[in-house]
Amino acid sequence: MLELLVPVIVFSGFLIGILLAKVSPEEMVPGQVYFIWALRVLGIFVALVLLYFSGFHLPEFMAGLVIGFLVRQYHAALGFAVAGALAFSESALLLVGTSCLLFELVYGTLSRAFRDIGVKKVLFKSVLFFAPFVVLLSGVHSISVAAFGSGMFIAVLLMKSLPSTAQKF
Repeated sequence: MLELLVPVIVFSGFLIGILLAKVSPEEMVPGQVYFIWALRVLGIFVALVLLYFSGFHLPEFMAGLVIGFLVRQYHAALGFAVAGALAFSESALLLVGTSCLLFELVYGTLSRAFRDIGVKKVLFKSVLFFAPFVVLLSGVHSISVAAFGSGMFIAVLLMKSLPSTAQKF
């Protein structure tokens, strides 16, 4: 039952990151490079952990890559990552949930510091994040969701780190 709180706690990292950026704006410009590198490292870590625990289901992984290249939204990929991690052991859920929480903290901080983010964008990102849990309710196997989320997360990381989009993180 407590596993259902993990997605809420993970998404709250985004909101806390926005508040942190609002409280300490003088730290944002000098730390931008470090925040972007933290996003990349945490993202790669989450994707590799999901690949390991999902058993590398190739069709779902490839579908996640394709959808990730089309959607290009971190929150959708994070939603699939956390939704897929619900199928694993408590230690795996803790590992994925904590990593996603840290990712959300850093992403929320960067979003507030370098872009104007309003209530509509936060609501849109929350819908993207919580949509994969509706997919789980429809009866799709959780390990398939984890493999899909891993592919989607890798695609989004690749698209966001290309030179033309590097400034948009």
